[in-house]
Amino acid sequence: AAIQAERTAATESAAQARVLALAERVEAAVTAQASRLAAFEARLAEAGHATSTALSSTFADQTGALATRLDDTAQAVHGAAELLRGGGAELAAVAEMFAEAVDGYRDSNERWLSTLGEIEAALHRTGPEQTGRMMGEYLDQTREVFGDALRFQRELFRELRALRGEPAAGSGAALEG
Repeated sequence: AAIQAERTAATESAAQARVLALAERVEAAVTAQASRLAAFEARLAEAGHATSTALSSTFADQTGALATRLDDTAQAVHGAAELLRGGGAELAAVAEMFAEAVDGYRDSNERWLSTLGEIEAALHRTGPEQTGRMMGEYLDQTREVFGDALRFQRELFRELRALRGEPAAGSGAALEG
């Protein structure tokens, strides 16, 4: 019976040692996995931040270029408005309509510029996938607005040239450069 007790104690001791060794290996594996997961999360966060920063920078650059072009276009439109005002009573109605369109255009540009800060803040709050999607949607809307503005300006210049008796063949050339 004593030998049996010793064998049982030895078996239990060996089993306990195996369980402890297994527990240590499991703990080491879990710790290693947690470490790898933390490193992956850090890399993912860095990549997301880098993407967000790059998108914000690109967006800011494009916004600056668009704002410059809008200012140039507004100056050209204002110059054309001045020419219309000097044309006499027959052109007065056209000039008034044009001035209203310019004011509406300026108001929409001011609203557009005022939302840029909100958009940039939203970009910083979103993940890279949402940021890309938002940028794509916003750029599509911007292209549409600028396309409409350019068509309006071309039509206006065609009408102005027609009023002055100039040929309409090269009417878009002044705006396409």
